[in-house]
Amino acid sequence: GKSPDSDTKGHRTVWGPLRPKDDDDWFEPGNDPVAPTSYEKDHYKWGVGEEADYIALNPIFNPDGTTWGLKEDITGYNRSEGLPPRRANIITTSRMSRRLLTTMHKMTAFKKQFAFPEMWPATVALQHGYKAVAVPHPVYVDRNWPTAYMAQVYNNGRDGASGGSRTSIFGDREHNMHGLSWFYNSGFAPNMYRRWLGLRVNNDGGEEFEGTEDKSKKGKGVGNMRGGEGRMCLPPMLLHPVKDVELPVEAFEADVDASKAPESDPGA
Repeated sequence: GKSPDSDTKGHRTVWGPLRPKDDDDWFEPGNDPVAPTSYEKDHYKWGVGEEADYIALNPIFNPDGTTWGLKEDITGYNRSEGLPPRRANIITTSRMSRRLLTTMHKMTAFKKQFAFPEMWPATVALQHGYKAVAVPHPVYVDRNWPTAYMAQVYNNGRDGASGGSRTSIFGDREHNMHGLSWFYNSGFAPNMYRRWLGLRVNNDGGEEFEGTEDKSKKGKGVGNMRGGEGRMCLPPMLLHPVKDVELPVEAFEADVDASKAPESDPGA
């Protein structure tokens, strides 16, 4: 395989604003940050220690060339020479600076420019040279993947990135993320949350499992765990999605004689 330096040689590194080709699509470029030096001479100094304008919780990827179905969902730009520079981040949960939010608002209000919500903040940051980062929080997987194979699947875009080509994981290959603890259509995250609450999921777990040890189980794999050790304990993590969770509530019969209860008044 090629080294990272040789593999990316000849491809432009994003350094400062990456603006649309048509000057009429630019919005207040005079307010954009200016790099103090070239990328080669910077030595990892520009922006270090500064608050990021955009903090995402999943990789910020280049949708161009991928099979992601929303990659062209952008409006208000001259498309005669192709689509404008774009970036995306699956799951809109993020932190945005006032500067970024204000620029997003003004571009939509004055230029009628907008993109799909999971693409608009990162695209505005890209076109204006704002600092955008993805937080490397712990993400858990529902199976034991060989790490080399997993890396190949998840970083199979252009130049070893997660986007930029048809082989990107975003699009037709997103089924590989259904077993993650953080993805918009994950099946692992909601199941893990319900198990953490003590609920029975797919015939595993539940109150009886937590309180009773089954010595006939071998102890390997979810379905073969012996149980009897109480509620499961999890390390700190972010889970998504978690929806429609119904907790069982223990109800007590009211100490009231039903025969003496007043009749309800339908007209009340």
